[in-house]
This record gives sequence, structure tokens and C-alpha cells, in this order.
Amino acid sequence: MSAALGVDIGGSAVKMALVREGREATTLRGAPHGEDAAAAARAQCDQLLATAGLTRDAVTSVGAAVAGPIDERGVVLQAVNLPWLEGRPVGAWLQQAVGLDTRVITLTDAEAAARAEHRR
Repeated sequence: MSAALGVDIGGSAVKMALVREGREATTLRGAPHGEDAAAAARAQCDQLLATAGLTRDAVTSVGAAVAGPIDERGVVLQAVNLPWLEGRPVGAWLQQAVGLDTRVITLTDAEAAARAEHRR
């Protein structure tokens, strides 16, 4: 069974949802990231997968939303509330943080919200 991982990287927390094929989402409240956002992201991903009874191999798509402008490569250009992420490619950071080889689609949080509303 395949699943999609949605990630919201905010100024105070990393929030995630795992959607299994044809089922409702399994979500977690955001984990504060503080000094080690990567560890918080990995712990959340591990907990979501365990709750859903899935392995990392089941995750076939990943979408990430981040505050602030990003370029066509998914690099955060400016992030007032995410200084630790500024100048870094979100997809590569997230892949390494949660231990996934799956390609990450990165959008600004505004663009992600607009796309979600458009699909309603």
C-alpha cells in the first residue's frame, strides 16, 4: 500500500500528515523544532509510519510547504521565521532528515493553501 507524506515547515514547528491510498489522513500535531529540526522531523515521520503500520518504502510522494519565497530548485531564499533553513534546498533537507529517497515537491505555504482551496 502506498502513502503520501505532507509536511508543513513552520517557524515554531514541523507538522506532518500521512495519507494512505484510499484512506483518511493520519496526522500529528506539530513538533517544536528548536535547535534540531531534523530530529523532530524524523521522530514525527517514525511515529506516523508506526501508527499507520507502514515502512518508509510505502511513501511514494512527499509534499512540503514552507514560509517565505523559494526558487525553482526549492531553495528557501528568505525566511524570517526559519533562519536555519534559509539558503538550503528544502527537498534535500527533508529527505535526509526523515530518511526518505522519495522526491519532494516544495511549495510556499501560500501556494500550497491556494492549490488546496482550488481542488475543493
